[in-house]
Amino acid sequence: MTIADKKLEIIELVAKTDDVAVLDNVKGLLEDDFSHDHWENLSDEQKARIKQSMDSIEAGNFRTTKEVMTDLRKKLLNGEL
Repeated sequence: MTIADKKLEIIELVAKTDDVAVLDNVKGLLEDDFSHDHWENLSDEQKARIKQSMDSIEAGNFRTTKEVMTDLRKKLLNGEL
């Protein structure tokens, strides 16, 4: 599902509800997300780990979700987990 699909799904759900509390919660979540720079709330250690991860990804040192899931399935089928 793409981001656009998710947005449309949320819009459809919002349009269907008449629950003011639900609408207030959705609005609050979105306003909170747009009004904060979450990076500034992270500790120096968290920022360093994120930067390290980004550098590692840029260097090609990562595995895709598909690769990880394939390995996990093999281990489950072989009784390794």
